Amino acid sequence: MPSTASGRPIVVGIDGSAEATEAAVWAAGEAVRRGVPLRLVAVWHVVPGSDSSMMLYSVSEFVDESRDSAREHLDAAVASATAAFPAVQVTAELVQGPAARTLLDCGRGAALLVIGSSERTRLDRLVFGSVTTHVTAHAPCPVVVVRPPVGGTGGPVVDGPVVVGIDGSEAARLAAEFGYDYAEAHGVELVALNAIPPNAVLGVTPTQRRDYHTAVEQDTAALVSDCRRRHPAVSTVIDVVEDDAAAALANRAKGASLLVVGSHGKGAFRGMLLGSVSTSLAHRAPVTTAIVRPRVAEDLI
Repeated sequence: MPSTASGRPIVVGIDGSAEATEAAVWAAGEAVRRGVPLRLVAVWHVVPGSDSSMMLYSVSEFVDESRDSAREHLDAAVASATAAFPAVQVTAELVQGPAARTLLDCGRGAALLVIGSSERTRLDRLVFGSVTTHVTAHAPCPVVVVRPPVGGTGGPVVDGPVVVGIDGSEAARLAAEFGYDYAEAHGVELVALNAIPPNAVLGVTPTQRRDYHTAVEQDTAALVSDCRRRHPAVSTVIDVVEDDAAAALANRAKGASLLVVGSHGKGAFRGMLLGSVSTSLAHRAPVTTAIVRPRVAEDLI
């Protein structure tokens, strides 16, 4: 982890929602822990004719009101973040542009891109997409979708484990590295969860099922073995279940301090139509969720 404020910043998208303020507070704590700057970005965007209230104002008045509202939200987020973590080095920026594209641009060179949880319906995401869906599919750095811990809001992380989704992929290996760093820093155990699709064991004998589970447990342990060597203080639990991956991770993450999953970078359109584990969990996981994906050159344009 970086040890000085000269490291890559943590970027937070601010939209005026309570969830965005929670994200700013969570990110402030992480920035202090890592010794890096916190960059809060309020994105505002006006499309003529997109809001009926524009009928009551001139275009310039509506633009001014939109910008001023974004500034108020930004100032409030800064106040919440610095109240919770006075040592944080924070900058605040007001940026005009489409929310998802602007946040992706701000994510270049960032250590993390942090956003608040979104409670859109599945139909909304399917037809319209969302900032969360687009950002998690294309961000050039890990994305954290913040949800307040059970029993409180913002501030210190809860004492539950870090749960990491493991499927044998390179994305899962990167997720494990992220998860072990976080677990060690917060003094919690790590659960490496691998979900066996139920149809993979249809019609097998009890012995074959047991052997299959053993093989998956061994593969999971092998994938996280390097992380375990680098983080010997972190207690590791290998958990193998028969279930849909997204459902298994959402269930196991209840009471966790963080859920970490890898993204295979299939793109936002495919994610909206078919659904992916990372896209699904970004919207419906019960706890703060980190989505880690390999850096892909075409996502940086």
